[in-house]
Amino acid sequence: MACISSELHASFPLEFHRISAASHGLSYDGTSALFCDSSGNVWMGTCNGLNLWDGRKIRAFSKEEIGTDNDYISSIAEDSSGNIWVGTNTGVFIYNRARDRFLPLSDLAPTSSSLPSNRIYSMCLDSSGIMWMSSRDEGLFSWDGNTLRNWREVRYIYQIVSIGDSLYLPSFAGKLYRKTGDEWTEMLPGTKVRCVCPADGGKLYLVTPEAVLLADISTENTEVVLDMGNISKAIVSPDGKGLWLAATDGLIHLDTSSPKQAVSYSRNSPSDRFSIPPGAIKDIVIGPKGILYAATERDGVAWCRSGEGPFVNIRMTTSCKSLDGTCISAFAEWKDGRCFIASERDGLFVFDRESGRLEEQPLPSDASRKLYSLAVSEDGIWCSSSSGMILLDPESSECRIWNKGTVFNSVSVARDGTVYAGSSRLCRYYPEKGFEPVNMPEGKNSIGWIEEDADGNIWMASYSQGVLRYDPSADSLSGVWNPYNGSPVPSLVASVLCDAAGNVWSIGFTSGIAVRSGQDDSFASISVKNSPLKTNVFYVAAEDSRGYIWLGSDSGIYRLQPSSRSLRLYSEEDGLAWTCFRKAGAVMKDGTVFFGTADGFTYFSPVRLDEEGVPLIKEDRHDLRRWLAAIIAVLLGCAVAVVGIFFFRRKDSAPSADELFASGLEEFVSAHLSETEFGIAEMENHYHCSRSTLTRRIKKVTGQTPVDYLRNRRLDAAAALLRDGDVLVKEVGYSVGFSSPAYFTRSFKARFGQTPQAWRNSARK
Repeated sequence: MACISSELHASFPLEFHRISAASHGLSYDGTSALFCDSSGNVWMGTCNGLNLWDGRKIRAFSKEEIGTDNDYISSIAEDSSGNIWVGTNTGVFIYNRARDRFLPLSDLAPTSSSLPSNRIYSMCLDSSGIMWMSSRDEGLFSWDGNTLRNWREVRYIYQIVSIGDSLYLPSFAGKLYRKTGDEWTEMLPGTKVRCVCPADGGKLYLVTPEAVLLADISTENTEVVLDMGNISKAIVSPDGKGLWLAATDGLIHLDTSSPKQAVSYSRNSPSDRFSIPPGAIKDIVIGPKGILYAATERDGVAWCRSGEGPFVNIRMTTSCKSLDGTCISAFAEWKDGRCFIASERDGLFVFDRESGRLEEQPLPSDASRKLYSLAVSEDGIWCSSSSGMILLDPESSECRIWNKGTVFNSVSVARDGTVYAGSSRLCRYYPEKGFEPVNMPEGKNSIGWIEEDADGNIWMASYSQGVLRYDPSADSLSGVWNPYNGSPVPSLVASVLCDAAGNVWSIGFTSGIAVRSGQDDSFASISVKNSPLKTNVFYVAAEDSRGYIWLGSDSGIYRLQPSSRSLRLYSEEDGLAWTCFRKAGAVMKDGTVFFGTADGFTYFSPVRLDEEGVPLIKEDRHDLRRWLAAIIAVLLGCAVAVVGIFFFRRKDSAPSADELFASGLEEFVSAHLSETEFGIAEMENHYHCSRSTLTRRIKKVTGQTPVDYLRNRRLDAAAALLRDGDVLVKEVGYSVGFSSPAYFTRSFKARFGQTPQAWRNSARK
């Protein structure tokens, strides 16, 4: 068993991401100025133009659009009307949102003879609504909405900070000026001040060449809070408990409640995953939701969620598969509060939320390490696996394996204690015999998810037959919903959820969501096709104590409000370390929600998240007209079949053995396509044949070897996701079963002649 380690945000709390020219279209990776406006957008100034970041994409403005003769953007601010002021090397330009265009400052003050015409170092809106600007050679300027005034009392101002009714202005020479009303004073003569940051209790944080000081404004007494130089800017953390400092070799977070505790985030950080891009930090700003943005000297803009966010992200790695990670497939909570976590690659783990410890749960040597689902009963924890059902006693760690050799996709425990398992059919557990199929028609069912509703019915997600319902009292299948009988439920269903209100939710892979309300026996589809949320790719659902439905998807975690039918997306900007949540979802007894990913898991408390959402566009209920349309389609299909028989004089209407094998092969592979460990060995076990026999049969019906067939099926599925979805390229590879982004890219290029990203770009033109 590989050695497992976990990297917890509690011990090293920040994971930095990068906005760059290559990945997001930033006009230049060397960024000189940052500003967060009142709408939550972040403006980024570079030496090659201005950029607007809305949290997902970049809009770049060239010097021609701005109206300047120089590409260098030195400072950015916002006035009381919401206009964006842009300082350049050739003056000031104002972006009018309503007109979506830039105007030079001269258009606002056409009669002024003292317009700033050279580099603008800093701009700031004070508490009275006056915009202040410092220029290189012409001193300080102010604009009150009617008059532009040039102040010659101070020169070469590096920064302008408005605190209360005063302005604080450190200069390039290190002097600190204070302006209150029309009175100018120099503070702390003899102390060279680089920048100023407000503090509580009438105090200021002052950054000097040698240290960070805390100064009392009234007495001008100072104390050292950090004995460190090479710092260019400081801002207060959103929680008010610390400072973020921009330094020449990275970022520093200073805990001001314990001045000696300072954490450095730089290229020398303990883990590359948490280190910022190399180079000096030119500017820092706190954006919406506490996100910290840092402008680097030559490697784009680094961002992270500062402070403790609502999401806790645990990344799991293995010593032998450090690039692949461990695919999390299920969660279960034992009676004592321990959280058991199943992996599709590396077995079972126990996670303690109090300490953040993640430990391997030993399993017998003959037990499979490919676990798909977990369920808790009085007997212990049931673990469905690729080679039988494992029953673990968490108290003694003793295990027993039932139905060894059978692939169980899922397991669930009903309220009466009955244990159900999903395989090619639904099975029920008998203490003396193990798992036996229930009374339902044989077929290509491939049960992948099991839920019990309030009436005791068992609902199942099938990989080929849609949603099925089993009635234990009658011991028979009592309902089937799929496209073949006119239902909006897709044939390939990822999971089902029976909520507390009596609704049944069908979560379709690449096919959106459908819901059966109360006792209504038909499903209605819910589509987000035309809404601002551009995905129909959902995998797993969980209901919290307030009745919200949480959905794992290819673009983050969604919260669905059932009554208003509104969705809210949580993604990387909200503090998630991943965007693709495609396997596991569960709610613990205390309300904490867990979701699994390809190489870790995320957990969070729903009560800490905001309530905003985006209304869904469409709820499509299949009424009588749709049923008639489905019947007509069936009749037309029969007519076509009769005509075909008449003209082509087919002697046998039954499919051949090869046709049956090809159909079964396609459905079997489709059901397991996303599983990285699924391969030829699993196909041999399924068909109970040798590799040579399997190769001969697959090559006969497909013209390909089993390896080529499986790889091409995965690549075809990847191409569809790249064309129709918004999944990150590396997550597309994981979604269709590739073990690493490099292997996926190499295989995709060999098949299609282009990298996945290039293919996506050309397919969407």
